[in-house]
Order: sequence, then structure tokens, then C-alpha cells
Amino acid sequence: MGKISLAKCAYCGAAILRPSQKYCCAGCRVVDQILQSENQSAQNWGLRPRQESDPSLADPVALARFVSEDPQGPFSRLFFEGIQCSGCLTVLARLPEYIPQVRDVRWNNVDSVLTVNWGAAADLVTLSQTLSRLGFTFRWLEHDHPANQFRQSLRRQELQRIAVVGALFANIMLFAISVYAGAPAGLKQIFDWISFVLFIPVMSYGAWPFYRNAIRAFRSRVFNVDLPLTLAFLAGSIFSIYSLVKHQGSATGDIYFDSLSGFLFLILTTRYFLKSSQWAASDPYPLEFFFDRPLFQVNSPPTRTAEAPTEPPRAAELVQPPTWSAEAPKAPTWPEPRWTSLTQLKVGDLVTVPAGARVPVDGTLRSVSTELDLAFLTGESSPRLVTKGESVLAGSRVIGQAIEVQAEKVGFATEVGKIIDSINQKSLTLEIGHVTGGKVGSGLLLLVLAVAGITFLLLFQSQPAEGFRRIMALFIVACPCAIAFGAPLTYARSIKEAFRQGLVVRRSETFSALKRVRAVAFDKTGTLTKGQLRLFLLHPVLDRYLKQIILTLEQHSRHPVAEALKRQWGPLPPLEVVDLREVPGQGVEGRFGGDQYSLRTAQETSPTAGPGIELFRNGQSMLRLSFEDEVRPESAPLVQELHRRKIETWIFSGDQTEKVRELAQLLAIPEDHAFGRLSPQGKRAQLEKVKPDLYVGDGVNDVPALHSVRVSMAMPGSSLEAQLASDVLILRGGLERILDLLTIATKARRTLRRNLTIALTYNIAAGLAAVMGWVGPLGAAILMPLSSLAIYLSTEWI
Repeated sequence: MGKISLAKCAYCGAAILRPSQKYCCAGCRVVDQILQSENQSAQNWGLRPRQESDPSLADPVALARFVSEDPQGPFSRLFFEGIQCSGCLTVLARLPEYIPQVRDVRWNNVDSVLTVNWGAAADLVTLSQTLSRLGFTFRWLEHDHPANQFRQSLRRQELQRIAVVGALFANIMLFAISVYAGAPAGLKQIFDWISFVLFIPVMSYGAWPFYRNAIRAFRSRVFNVDLPLTLAFLAGSIFSIYSLVKHQGSATGDIYFDSLSGFLFLILTTRYFLKSSQWAASDPYPLEFFFDRPLFQVNSPPTRTAEAPTEPPRAAELVQPPTWSAEAPKAPTWPEPRWTSLTQLKVGDLVTVPAGARVPVDGTLRSVSTELDLAFLTGESSPRLVTKGESVLAGSRVIGQAIEVQAEKVGFATEVGKIIDSINQKSLTLEIGHVTGGKVGSGLLLLVLAVAGITFLLLFQSQPAEGFRRIMALFIVACPCAIAFGAPLTYARSIKEAFRQGLVVRRSETFSALKRVRAVAFDKTGTLTKGQLRLFLLHPVLDRYLKQIILTLEQHSRHPVAEALKRQWGPLPPLEVVDLREVPGQGVEGRFGGDQYSLRTAQETSPTAGPGIELFRNGQSMLRLSFEDEVRPESAPLVQELHRRKIETWIFSGDQTEKVRELAQLLAIPEDHAFGRLSPQGKRAQLEKVKPDLYVGDGVNDVPALHSVRVSMAMPGSSLEAQLASDVLILRGGLERILDLLTIATKARRTLRRNLTIALTYNIAAGLAAVMGWVGPLGAAILMPLSSLAIYLSTEWI
């Protein structure tokens, strides 16, 4: 029997039983028509009238301010106000279909920042006009401009709103308690009118964010969490005012100014603390973490004095050459060196970097010369010699003696700082379709509305006031706000935990993408191996004199073989050599004493043999040196553990196939899972066939592969291109961090499921209590924050 092919909704993609239908529901039809209503009247859909475009957004200056570049292409960032749940994001998710220039959009729920990735060209005018018509309040973010400034401003506004509502609620409760305690009828009416006067700013100023979000939901025909809350709040307010005006409040008790004020105060407070916990969990990665020491010795620019210096300053202390004027002979005063934190370094400072530490600034070397380890920046396994006056990049590790660097760029303006800043901006962004809890929250809201309607119909004839009281309590107590906040908080906590383990996670959906890991693929060189050659065989045995000859011939070479010999034999004094020269395609040669020595690439004796060189004297071969790429010690245990978890392992490499299969055999990886002689595009093609859940690489040639898998990981010391292309960057440790990442992803999924269970259990139980009349509006307002508190505590246990 063949499979039945179901039609799909033109908006959400859900299956449709009737092929004649285009949409699965009326909501999808309305939203899709809104987004396709370019030639229709905006007023027919509740949209704002089309406004004249802001000409400044089409100006090249605006494009330069608001459009940034990364390896994936141009993008812009916008800060939004008033986004409370996934219902608000539905229209944003459709922007790529509505605006052709938009490639895709990503949402940072913690910072309320939308990242718009552009295609061929950016169209700021159309985007701004579309968002304005849909009722969104937003601000453009400039280059390297964090959302913290706007976030702090909103935080102050929210605190001010909470303080006002809280103070008014406390005063309203004073009068309400007197009424509940049995105040005389005349005094009750006075207290009720005073409560109404106090309630006016609560209803207008305090509830304004809910009105704004409800209006947006109405305009875009999208159901969000604030729409039923607003309806309940307005209905309760109108009903209470009606009872007060008709002088029925003292007799029936149908005035809910205290309950409504308490509800508003508690929900504003709950949202504020949940948002604050998200902000605390998503603090940006500190720049200091990427360096080995918090303090550096610094000489600042000199100041002028009228006294001449007793002695010229030392060159190591100079920040800029001193100058003297013939008209006013003055000399600079050279301050004593001081210790300064990494974040307090300034342009012009002369920074002393001790041996083994990372350079904290981009600048110019003022010492004579040094060797720098650039593995963190470029992936180079060999040190690079830098001489006085050459540029030095932050993140380089000093090999040898301490050096002095004059700062030209500091902090996040350095090249490594820009990488860290990019990670900070994008680590919490999600594709809008991955915002967990959105469909559950929307479904719960629809269920609440249905139950409320049934309850009101059942009680409308006999007890209309009681039915209204129960419905209002239901709307208050069954608010699914906690579901909307639980997922971003969980992801933020998981990213922090990964950071403590030495992992930088660039995308929040990495954890959901690792839901079921069935296959992991590796690059070979620099990933499963150390990427550094090691001398493992020589014939015959060398004496000190021959070692000096070889090192003298290789003293200017940057070849991995030369670096391996220098590293393994250590510093030996060079010998006097005559006519030292490199022969293209052959090797290097020179004359020592009366003999002509040369180093040439050795012919491979077998397909699996590593690189080798031969030393010749007067044309006769004297000895052969063979090298191998050392396997990482953690490679075999990792592969063994992955196999124990029923996870397949693969190797994709550009090395010779025989060498790749030899390594696969050593690590117990099936031979048919090892591929060699692959170009970068060949790797990508193989990965698209195998479809592994995780790929681990380290070099520039791995960039296409890193882009083609669900989750990609870059090794420590990877090239800058690989770091930017990967989803996860290993800062400390080695391949064992893969297991740490899988463990954190598993914990995150468990936390999400636990939070969802808690929220649904609470809403069902509390909603039932409200429908049965066991909980009134005031009790519902008190119970409402419990769900959020429970989810917060659950997430803290991640």
C-alpha cells in the first residue's frame, strides 16, 4: 500500500487533510496574507499606513554604520522592545520571504536583538518600513555597539514601573483589607473610590507594555501571551468600574482593583527577575579569560618638566622618542613602570610581556627580536621569528625572554578582541524556528481561552459574576510566561557551563542540534594528530657535529621538518658555513671545511612512510632521518568511548589514503570510514553524503566542511578562518572536550523537558483550581509567580 501524500500549509508547513485547502487554519491564512499584502490596503489588515521611507537609511553612511561583515556575508542588528513570547516572533521569522534581500534572521532572546543576514545587498529602508507597519518598536545597532546600553535603559524603566505599581498596590491593599475586615457601608464606598483613583495610573501607566504587545498581536493577527492577559485585565477593570459606579461594590464585593493591581505587580516583578537572571547568565565572555595573566607591567607616555634629565632614558622604557625645543628647552619625565590590568591598557603604552605569556595588545615590537607562537591566531604549529619594528598581534604567545610591545590597538579593538566580541554577540542567537516552548505556549493559551469560554457559558445564566471571577482567575493563574523564559535561561546557563569547561559555544541551537548524535567526523592532521612532526627514526646514529651541520643548513628554514629538528635537538651553536644556498626542488646545501654537505627530501620507501630527509656529503648519502605526525594521546580513548555510545566515527583528510587508513586502524575506526586525498570541496561532498552530526577540524582547508554540518568544532590553535566558521571553539584541553560538550547538551535537553513538565503540571493544576472556584483573582495573582520560580530553580540545577 503506497504512502498517502498530504498537502502542506502555505504558511507553517503543517499537514492538511483536504488538498483543496491552502492553509491549515484561519490564523495562518491571515498572517500569510498580511505578509503578501504589498499591493493591498494596509488598513484592511490593521497595519500602520505606509510611511515615507527614511532617506538617511539609504545613504552610504548609514550602510557603513548599520551593516557589518562576517565570513557568511553582510548582516545588521536591531534592538527590539516589548518582545515577550514566540508569538511576537512569528512575523519576524517570515521576513526572508517578505523581503527578498533578507537571507535569514536570528533572534537573541536574552538581549532582544534581531540579527538580519543580508543576501546580495542590504535594504535598510524596506526593512525599517516593514517593521514599523507591523507595530514593532526597534533601534538600529551600529558596528561593535552592544545592546547593553539600551538594555540598561529598559531595565531602569521596568524598575520604575514596578516601583510605581508596587507602591499603588500596597496602598490599594490597605483600603481593601479594611473592606474585607467589615468596614461600614458608607466607609466602604469611600475606600472603593480612593482605590479607584489609585488604580488609574496602574491601569494606564503600569499596564502599558501589555497594551502595546496586545495591539501588535491584533495588528499582525498573531496570538501572543499578552493578548489574553490584557483582555482579562481590561475586562476586570471595566467590570470593577461598572460595579463601583452602580454602587454595587459594597454589596456584592465585585470590585477587583486590589487583585488586578497585585496581578500586574507580580507579573511585572516576575518578568523582571527572570529577565535579570537571563542577563546574568549571558554576561559576555571576559577578555581576560583568553590571556594568561590579569596584570602587565606598563610604561605610559611621558610628561614634560622644566628640568633636564640626568641621564637619557633606556630604550626599553621609551614609548615615543623625546623631542627638545630650542625656544623652550624641556625634557620628558619618564614615569616609573606600573602594573596595569588588561582592560586598562591604553594606546601608546609600552607593555612588558613576560616569557610564556600571551601578548595583550596589537602593536609594534620594541625589543630586538623574539619568537612567537601564533597557533591561537593562525593555526601555525611552528613559532614565527619577529624582529624589532614588526607588528605583533594580541593572543600571540612569547617564546623565550620577555619582550616589550608598544600598543596600537587594545581590548576589543584588537584582532582577537573582534573575534571574542563576535562570539559574544552571536552565542545566544537562535533561528526563530528553534525558540523552544513557542508552540507549547501558544497551544496552552488557546486551551485556556477555550476553557474560559466554556466556563463562562456554563455560569452565564445562573452566576454571571462568579463566572467572570473564575475566568479572570484562570487567565491570571494560567499565564505561560515561564515557558517562554525557560528555554533562553537554560541555553544561557549551558553556554556558561561550556565556557567553564574550556568551550566557546557560538550558537544556542548547538545543544538542540546534538539531540541524537549518531556520527562524528574528524580531520586527521592537527585534530586526531598533533600536527607537529617528530623525529622517530634515523640511520645511522648522529653525533653532535653532524647535528650542528644539519641545524646550520636549516637555520633559515620554516619547513615543518626544520622546526621539528630545532625543537627536538634544542639550541646548538651553528657552524661556519660557506656558500649556503637553497636549490629549488631539491633542498639546501653548503660547504663546511673542505666538504660539500646537502639536505634533500628522501624518497618514500612505502605509501605509509612519513616525510624524511637525507644528508649527503660530497654527493654520497650519509644518513636518513624519518619523521611522523604524533597521534594525540586522547584520540584513542575518545574513539573508544564514542563507539561504546554507539556513535560512528569517520576520518576525512587530504593526506594519502594509506596514511589515513593506517591511523584509522590504530584508532579502531573501520577502514571504509577513512577517506584520504580529499580537497576542501571533496571533504564537503563526502560530509554531505555521510551527514555526521559533528565535525572536528582545525585548518583553512576545513572551512567548507565546517560550514556543511549540523555542528562544527575547531581545535585549540585552529586557523582564524576555522575559528570563525565553527559553532564550537575549544579553548583548553583537546579532543576530550567533545565528551564534555555532549554531556552539557544532554543536561540542557533534560532541563528543557523538566521545565516544560513543571510548567504544564502547574498550569493544569492551577487552572483547574481557578475553574472550580477554589482560587480567586487575588489568590491567582499570588500563585502565578510560583511557576516561574520553579522553572528558575530547575534551571539553576542544570
